[in-house]
Amino acid sequence: MIRRTSWLLAAFLLASTLQAREEYTRTFDKTIPWQRGQRVQIDHSLGDVVLRGASASEMVIHAVIRVSASSGEEGRRFSDQIEIQTESTGPAIFVRTKYPEQHTFSGWRNVSYTVSYQISAPQMAPVQIRNSFGNVEVSGIKAGSGITNSHGKLVLRSSAGIHRLEDSFGAVQVTDNSGDVTIENSNGPVEVSGIHGAVSLRDRFGSVTVSSASGGVKIVNGNGAVRLTDAGGPSSVTNSFGAVDASGIRGDLFVNNNNGQIDARGITGSAELNTTFGAIGFADIGKQVTVRAGNAAVTGRKAGGGVTLQTSFGRVDLAEIRGGARVVANNGDVVLAGIVGETRVKTSFGLVDASQIGGPLVVENNNGGVKARDVENGANIRTSFGPVLLERIAGPLDVANQNGAIDASLTFQQACRPVRLQTSFGPVRLRLPENANYRLTASTSFGKINTEFPITVNGAVSSDSLSGTVGHGGCELQIIDSNGSIDILKSKP
Repeated sequence: MIRRTSWLLAAFLLASTLQAREEYTRTFDKTIPWQRGQRVQIDHSLGDVVLRGASASEMVIHAVIRVSASSGEEGRRFSDQIEIQTESTGPAIFVRTKYPEQHTFSGWRNVSYTVSYQISAPQMAPVQIRNSFGNVEVSGIKAGSGITNSHGKLVLRSSAGIHRLEDSFGAVQVTDNSGDVTIENSNGPVEVSGIHGAVSLRDRFGSVTVSSASGGVKIVNGNGAVRLTDAGGPSSVTNSFGAVDASGIRGDLFVNNNNGQIDARGITGSAELNTTFGAIGFADIGKQVTVRAGNAAVTGRKAGGGVTLQTSFGRVDLAEIRGGARVVANNGDVVLAGIVGETRVKTSFGLVDASQIGGPLVVENNNGGVKARDVENGANIRTSFGPVLLERIAGPLDVANQNGAIDASLTFQQACRPVRLQTSFGPVRLRLPENANYRLTASTSFGKINTEFPITVNGAVSSDSLSGTVGHGGCELQIIDSNGSIDILKSKP
């Protein structure tokens, strides 16, 4: 009981000592003439730095020193040992904060302290600041800066010149600067806007937002979302474990992401978009588009150039593409509409649906069906274990299927185009214009051949084999089936 009482009394006395604190405050003020060409250099820690550019040719320093201690006298003594050192030499005006060294000794000492600066500096003086454990805010300077901070927020606004900013464990904000900006940060978000120049930015473990930069933008980030809008030059984003949203880029765009989605819109140049485990969407791309994805769906609308796309385990949906499309996909449907130019698709375990194709269509599929409509320059289809449904195909047609039906219709063509259809374990149905002219060869097994066209037969007549002429003859029409019937029909008006 006595021992427990002693511990309780000691804890009470310690708590009373910690609570019984007094704060001591003093100020420091100094004005230093500035000579043209001199830079302003500040080395500080444990407090905020606020620097504003002014038209005067002098530097005005105001500092507030605060000390919290167990007594006012102890706070005053400790405050008197904090030095603010200033020096004006040929190349620079220096401001340094020097704190007294604290050594461990017998007894208890409980002192906390901070120094905060309010500085007015000539706006044409280059600025260099090093700070830690406090915020830094700079505005109105016109000769550029180099600022390094940690464990605090860093803000630059309404300035000009080239700036290099570094921070860690704090947010970075830059607004309204005429000149290039380079930023390196970690463990904090970055927001940049209104830059009349280029932006180069590196961050991790924080979100990144960049808007309204007249030059190109380069962003390298990790473990955070990236949003880029209204960049005036070629731009790039490298990211991981976060979404990337880019729009309004006047130039080319390159995005390399991992484990995050990509959304790109309003790109005047070309776009290269790469990611894994995240959907990709693009729209209104001025030139060609290149997409590489893994385990990701891809949706694209309106590209002024061709699209080259590779993905897996995700649906592909493209529309209004000029310059053709080349798609390699696995384990997902592929939907194409309004493609101008040659269109090539290779996939498996998914449906291919293509419409309004202004060029030849080539499809290689496995374990999936193929649908195509309004193809202007012929189709070459290879698939298995799925039906092939084709409507209004112009140009040569070559279809090879296994274990699936073929249903195709051709449009009227001034010149004859060859047709070859082959499948197994499924029927074949072909619709031709009434004025069709072909050299016909058709054969099947375990099925019958039926035709609505008058045929000039060559050789013997059989229900499962037919050779002859449709109309005036012309190019080759070959149909080969097994375990299925063959119907050759007239197209409906």
